Amino acid sequence: MKYFLLISIITALGTMPVSAQQGVKPPNLVKKAEPDYAGLTSGYAVDFTPVAMVIDSHGVPFSLEAKSGSLPDVVVQALAGWRYEPATQDGKATAFLVNLIVPVRRVIDERRAHSFMHRGTSLTQELKSEMDSGAALDADGARKLEEQVKSNPEDLGARSSLLACYAAECGGMDAAERSRARLQHISWLAENHPDSGVLGTRAAMINVNDGPLPDAAGYQKVRQIWLDQLAKEKNQPQVLVNAVNFLRLGDFAKTEALALAARGHHPSSQIWLGNLYGLAVLGVTGIDLQSGLPAAAKPYVEFTSRARVMLAQTSDAKVLLSALSTITAGARTLQAAGQLPPGYSTVCEKMLERARTFYAAVSETCAVSPPVPEPQRSTNPSVRPSVLIPSTIRVGGTVMGAKIRKQPKPSYPDAAKIMNFQGRVRFSATIGKQGKVEDLELLSGAFVLYESARDAVRRWEYQPTTLNGDPVEVTTVIDVNYQLSN
Repeated sequence: MKYFLLISIITALGTMPVSAQQGVKPPNLVKKAEPDYAGLTSGYAVDFTPVAMVIDSHGVPFSLEAKSGSLPDVVVQALAGWRYEPATQDGKATAFLVNLIVPVRRVIDERRAHSFMHRGTSLTQELKSEMDSGAALDADGARKLEEQVKSNPEDLGARSSLLACYAAECGGMDAAERSRARLQHISWLAENHPDSGVLGTRAAMINVNDGPLPDAAGYQKVRQIWLDQLAKEKNQPQVLVNAVNFLRLGDFAKTEALALAARGHHPSSQIWLGNLYGLAVLGVTGIDLQSGLPAAAKPYVEFTSRARVMLAQTSDAKVLLSALSTITAGARTLQAAGQLPPGYSTVCEKMLERARTFYAAVSETCAVSPPVPEPQRSTNPSVRPSVLIPSTIRVGGTVMGAKIRKQPKPSYPDAAKIMNFQGRVRFSATIGKQGKVEDLELLSGAFVLYESARDAVRRWEYQPTTLNGDPVEVTTVIDVNYQLSN
């Protein structure tokens, strides 16, 4: 898509957009339009969306590409109204590619609020299968798999299974033996395959002093590996995810710095920050390696005061709601373990009251009694207990294309014809339970084609999609191609 769009831009502009380099003077923003949110002043969360925008040689925005996420119409219209003093190359006006971080307001609903819960990395089907089989191993099965790894160190599937096994206690295997073995696998993977999916799960975390399998020296060893990897792999999203997953329990300050720096570059950065502050407020010092819920806490840790201040001051709904879900879920398990910090109820109720100013239907509660049962043991150490929410499924564009029943064709804009411009507009769309397009946001495309494509797609209709016999909403990607005849 990126190359297709770039070729179209070059054809339309007659020159390749340049970025900052020797001999090039970047464009200077002289007019900035703000999105019209029509009174959306509360009850919303902000997504910080990275966007690449091409500015033509007249200083007018030409095209957009959301590098992650998508852009609602009000944001696209606002960006179309920006104006620049054109970039120059060797004194001549030229097209220019600028990178922006665009704050996007979105109304909070039940599904969206639920998405602010910290869940760790998502698993591929292959990794899930490896970890499920590992969690079912006994001590003899684990030792056989260790021999397999010795003969083939690059057997990442076997290492994933072993980490799941050790988190699930491997049928009573000795704790010291499990601790030594898991340190070896975690450190090897962090050094050699820092982007491995299993490193983003609870099975790859090390408790420092409290909780199951504490290992202070092992934590410090792996911590340094992650710091070295972050210095080398700054642009690898999965490496960042895995590093944050490991550091968030034993190094609050470093994790906060990573989450703040990632805002606008990784969509989960605000959720990481809220989870971190929630853990610090509770004084969590150890987690259950299977459920991911707190297993040990102290009345106060070094970062507790800062976390409370930041949550009292933040205007970021994602951060606050993520912290609240971490605190309320963690408090129940800590209460059952007799380690709930004093003053919890006062702190929680203040947070809950503040959270309701962002989202009145907050489902969390500060109640911690009656005590919850022992956390359910899961064969998947990356999954935490969660509530059910209304179903929305993601379906590929090809599949949805076959289900379309009404498809008005977009008109070819006169301005694009004059420019002899061909291209593609890509949307993220939500198809409602009745088969109508209920939400449409831009992923990439040129402004000259955008409105024509948007107006046509809004009128498309699909056969309703069902899951287990019930109608469900569908999210999909829609491409609208514009091609001139001879």
